[in-house]
Amino acid sequence: MTRKIIIADDHFVVRLGTTLILESHYKDVKVSCAESYINIKKSEEKISPDLLYFNFRPTYFKTTYFYFF
Repeated sequence: MTRKIIIADDHFVVRLGTTLILESHYKDVKVSCAESYINIKKSEEKISPDLLYFNFRPTYFKTTYFYFF
């Protein structure tokens, strides 16, 4: 069973590096990336992920979120 993950981060290098690490170590993982909240919503509706990892750094909070579906 393929696990679907969305990596959402405002830094391209983080998205790319995390995707490469996950896909090289886990053969049953399909990783999608998003660079904005709008893209997260579109990807979430389209692929229905098992895990959503996002790390945006707005000025009003600085934290990392994991959402499991």
